[in-house]
Amino acid sequence: MNNRDEQTTKTQFELFKGECIRLIEKWGITGWRIDFVWDDEDSQERASVSQDLAGRVLCFYFPKKWADKQTKISEEVVIKSARHEVIHSLCARLRVLAAKRYVSEDEIYEANEEMARNIENAIKKGF
Repeated sequence: MNNRDEQTTKTQFELFKGECIRLIEKWGITGWRIDFVWDDEDSQERASVSQDLAGRVLCFYFPKKWADKQTKISEEVVIKSARHEVIHSLCARLRVLAAKRYVSEDEIYEANEEMARNIENAIKKGF
């Protein structure tokens, strides 16, 4: 079985959710309603977060079908995925507002991914 056929478990979803909540509290991300979704929607990502600025809602998504063909599901990977998405939530307002300017979605996506990787590296080094 290749990793594309792997299914995530309820336990892995709860680990993802718990790590997101822990970091949201630790990093002081307030003023948002936080939702979590674990479903069968096909995705090309390990996890994602969407934001609704008007409603002040962050929705974290963890797929039932594991999308990463190269990486086996593990506790470490689930925790890293949660960390990555919470970092994106730190940039939520910037990303939404930037999308309203004369910038392509691809440029915004790439800049946002770069920012998330930079913050991840800073945290890894003890920031």
